[in-house]
Amino acid sequence: TPAFEKRKTDNYHVTLWHVDAIEKTGRAEGWGGTVSAQRYFCDRWLPFARYSYAANSVLPIEHLLQGGLGYRVRGHDSVALGFSYGVPSDPALREQFGLEAYYRVYVSQAISLIPGLQMVWNPSRNAEDDQITVFSMRVRFSL
Repeated sequence: TPAFEKRKTDNYHVTLWHVDAIEKTGRAEGWGGTVSAQRYFCDRWLPFARYSYAANSVLPIEHLLQGGLGYRVRGHDSVALGFSYGVPSDPALREQFGLEAYYRVYVSQAISLIPGLQMVWNPSRNAEDDQITVFSMRVRFSL
């Protein structure tokens, strides 16, 4: 994070994880990681990017690339458009592509509501549909 006062907006993360095998369920041992970055420019524009990898087929998606651009509308409220590309861990499944639009509105300093629309093409785990649409409403609590 470039400066303490920008810790919630400008940040860079590297996350590594490991999961033990579970004999009862037959789940294999696995590991993975994520690299992500976001930083405001001109106090309004927020490009963001993330890459995730999961080894040993412990997650349905082995490679996930995400990115997008947000724009601060008023105060801390923002609108954003993002994309995703996923490669499934099962080579028999197809690669999927996604697009998401959302609006984040702060109802207080610690609570925001985020209505969104997601569209996924070639959903890896849904071979019957070539495209699915999901409307969402998220609530985010910040400390």
